[in-house]
Amino acid sequence: AERMRRGRQAKLRSGQLLPWTRAPYGYLLDPDRPRDASRVRLDPVQAAVVEQMFAWYTDTSQAPSLYHVAKRLSDAHIPTPRGGKRWNVASVRGILRSPTYMGVAYSGRTHPAPARQRKSALQPVGPGQSQQPAPAEEWIAVPVPAIISEETFEAAQHRLNRNVQMARR
Repeated sequence: AERMRRGRQAKLRSGQLLPWTRAPYGYLLDPDRPRDASRVRLDPVQAAVVEQMFAWYTDTSQAPSLYHVAKRLSDAHIPTPRGGKRWNVASVRGILRSPTYMGVAYSGRTHPAPARQRKSALQPVGPGQSQQPAPAEEWIAVPVPAIISEETFEAAQHRLNRNVQMARR
């Protein structure tokens, strides 16, 4: 098991292995070799939807919220990442927060840690596991095709962070 883990880490560091098994919205994997980083392709329709989402959210003249972006996608009858009819705000936020669309997929962004809280008041604290963010120096970057520019991604991150600070709660 340890040799397998070390081999997987070496392939990730060399950029030969993808950190995900299911492609994010806008990307297609090769059916024969789904974890091969060199065979990742863009889905032209979904990539255009991702570009449009970033364009709507970063447009300073309209200043739409995540809810408005989700509503516009639902009203346009664009299928969700799982094929549903209605877009959820969490799905839109997940796409806008993902650095994969900038052209870099990261592995090792979190690491397991012992649970500090119980899952339910009826259960003891016990031997559960949770995920903690890892320092950015430990992340392993794997290049993938970019859908948006770095400037557009940074503008969206700035807007998301500002909205978190300005939230009523």
